[in-house]
Amino acid sequence: MGKFPLYECDANKNVSCAKTYCKYIGSGDCELTSSKKFAQIDEKGKEIVRYASEEDMEKEAIELFNSGLI
Repeated sequence: MGKFPLYECDANKNVSCAKTYCKYIGSGDCELTSSKKFAQIDEKGKEIVRYASEEDMEKEAIELFNSGLI
């Protein structure tokens, strides 16, 4: 299994997100994006990245689907 990059989301940049489940704007838990262009930037000007396993991503997708958010 591989690792997939996920970025800490800058909700203000992420114009394609409905922010239904957003930690920063709303009452959800989501704080990540798969899009590098919507990533928060650290003090060195680099995107803040985390990595998720395929299993982690599948669990999150199932949780979102079951909650009716996707």
